[in-house]
Amino acid sequence: MGRIVSFYSNHNATPKCLNNLPNRAITGTIILAGHVPGIRSASLFLPAGAGVMLDRLNVRDVYISIDEYPHIDADATVAEAFAVLNSALEAHTRYRSMLVHDNDGRLKGYLTMRDLIHAVADFQHGKPPDYKYYHPFEGIPEDFTALSLIWQEGFTLKIREETGKPVHEVMTLVEDTVTMDDPFGKCVYLMLARNVRMLPVVEVDNQVLGVVRLVDLFQRIAKAIKDQ
Repeated sequence: MGRIVSFYSNHNATPKCLNNLPNRAITGTIILAGHVPGIRSASLFLPAGAGVMLDRLNVRDVYISIDEYPHIDADATVAEAFAVLNSALEAHTRYRSMLVHDNDGRLKGYLTMRDLIHAVADFQHGKPPDYKYYHPFEGIPEDFTALSLIWQEGFTLKIREETGKPVHEVMTLVEDTVTMDDPFGKCVYLMLARNVRMLPVVEVDNQVLGVVRLVDLFQRIAKAIKDQ
């Protein structure tokens, strides 16, 4: 047995995430304070009993402090950002992104490894060719291969030119944040709704306190299911 816990929306349509689910026993509720347009609150679907412990968790129980997580000033260079994130990787942490803040510690955005590689390896000849129609067993089209070879010729020079850029020019802007007192379920919902793997944790004045990561939520849910 499992449960679907209360979903409330400003719209009459049933959310896609709840379509085609079998009828289950409703054993409790997780209320999510909504920051997503049109959604006032939402739900988690969990095996019966697994959500009892999760219902009691909030962000302060699962977040990683900014003192432990990679972060960088918005005016720092792309080269410095590479160094910070690479140091985290060499330290064998599981951190694959970093927060970007201003001189006063207020959140400005974040950077992933993909953001940084894209910053120094952006395509110089327009958009890459559309290859969505080729069959995976037929190989990559010749035009894609040829274009990549042309682009590669200036790759080293491109890196030298782009690493001096400030990170605020290449960072990803943050759509959603959470606070220390927000519930566990809100973090799950926002990550799924926004298709992100990390949510910054901030104070009222947007001062960065840390992050909540998808991997940490997954491990909490996995433990709850195992312990039911």
